[in-house]
Amino acid sequence: MVKRASSLIDPSTGKPIVYDDLTREIAGPTMGGVRSILSGHPAQGLDPARLARILRSAEEGNAEDQFALAEEIEEKYLHYQGTLGTRKRAVSQLEITVEAGSDAPDDQDRAQFIRDWLARDTLEEELFDILDAVGKGVSFTEVAWDLSGNYWLPARLENRDGRWFEFDRIDGKTPRLRGGPDGMSGTPTDLPPFRFIVHHHPAKTGLPLRGGLIRGVAWAYLFQNFAVKDWVIFAEVYGMPVRLGRYGPNATADEKRILLRAVTNLATDAAAIIPDSMKVEFAEAQASGNYEVYERLCQYLDQQVSKAVLGQTATTDAVAGGLGGSQGNVHNDVREDIQRADAKKLAATLNTGLVRWMIDFNFGAPASGRYPRINIGQSEKFGKEEMALVETFVALGGRVEESVIRDKLALPDPPETGADGQPVRLLKAKVSAAQNPAPADTIPPIAAPGVAVAASSASVAGLEGLMRGLKIGAASSLAAASTMDAIDAAVADMADQWQPVTVPMFDPLQKAFDASASYEDLKVRLLAALDKMDVRAMAELLAEATFMARLAGESGNALQ
Repeated sequence: MVKRASSLIDPSTGKPIVYDDLTREIAGPTMGGVRSILSGHPAQGLDPARLARILRSAEEGNAEDQFALAEEIEEKYLHYQGTLGTRKRAVSQLEITVEAGSDAPDDQDRAQFIRDWLARDTLEEELFDILDAVGKGVSFTEVAWDLSGNYWLPARLENRDGRWFEFDRIDGKTPRLRGGPDGMSGTPTDLPPFRFIVHHHPAKTGLPLRGGLIRGVAWAYLFQNFAVKDWVIFAEVYGMPVRLGRYGPNATADEKRILLRAVTNLATDAAAIIPDSMKVEFAEAQASGNYEVYERLCQYLDQQVSKAVLGQTATTDAVAGGLGGSQGNVHNDVREDIQRADAKKLAATLNTGLVRWMIDFNFGAPASGRYPRINIGQSEKFGKEEMALVETFVALGGRVEESVIRDKLALPDPPETGADGQPVRLLKAKVSAAQNPAPADTIPPIAAPGVAVAASSASVAGLEGLMRGLKIGAASSLAAASTMDAIDAAVADMADQWQPVTVPMFDPLQKAFDASASYEDLKVRLLAALDKMDVRAMAELLAEATFMARLAGESGNALQ
């Protein structure tokens, strides 16, 4: 069978990518090779010397035991499992938006293509698996491509065990696949392009294998393991009476063993048999020792793990202050900061890998070089405050791409036609008369040599607009869909008169700011400026506008 070659070039070999290789599984588990699902369980019998050897071996490039240890600690250390799971779920459940490269139709189509693919039921679980790098420092995800339709699409994102990979011994950063494509080779091979999402998520600066949380959490797990073991032993004998077995001077070794077994059984089974020549006495139980030393040590270690994973302790541990006071608010802010950073790291990995691959496979590289971008999290979206700033910016003459605002609001691109082939009714902003004034030749130009003249001119223009509006109202039965009411017409005629009437109000304030030499000086000048603010022109204009509005209402009622 002839393998089909694509127009895409493998950057490592310079040869075209073979389509059939994209659908073939590469890093799956094997029965007899090096990629086995079975683990050696290095956490069993773990002590400081053995843990140090495991971590040092990972530094030298052999991280198989470190990955296995990370998996086992997450299974056994419940506090770590809970906090790490919380951190990963907090990001994997965030809303995802896609930002188009530009307003160009092609860029909009590419962005919608990515949005359509993201609407998948398994996405949250796949992102959760990719975030396995939070604990281990790095995660490997194999992309299974599919061409069942008209496009090359990732059908599955398969998480792969970190034990099946290793890093270059020279740079410590380049990942390689152990066992090769067949899983039987002894020499690691380079990862093929467009097939693996390698997500680095370091908790600190350094090599990937030294950046995971597990290297610090492992020590907390080890010490808590010792504390819990001693705590259990202490709890087993705490408060129990001391059993004393007495034997005669002629007792044999077998008789001594029988007596020892008897006093032991009294502690566990509450039953035992002994010869008449032997005696068992119960000394009064002396409750010596204190369990709090073990509890405090375990709580201390749990708090350190909470700080490492979540950056705080208030949401996971019962500490003074809790979440109700200012301390809890600060802690919660720190947690949100980590969540935002995690989301940006994950989005960067998907943008530089998966998104670019999907666009290149199906559309080719954009001529502008601007690919769609995935944004994860509410912090990337616009709220009321941001939209108010945009409105002000546009009102002052600024220009903003429509696609940018739509992407920030998580709104899809508007379709031209619906499923029935008919034009889709779109919501549009209501254009006020002030934004769409009447033609200039219908209103005589207004000079504004002074405040009083400006107000008078505005009144004349407003009356003319009012009369035009009344005429429109009288003819509304003939052309209702294209008319403007009297109020809007008056507003349109007076919209340009705001500056002359506001200058007497704000000019004293501006002069106070310009003349002030210090903050204290400004406070004094502002108090004096309040008496100089002239609001008469504004009051006159508003009174005339109110009168015209009332007249319009009365006239409209009369016309009807």
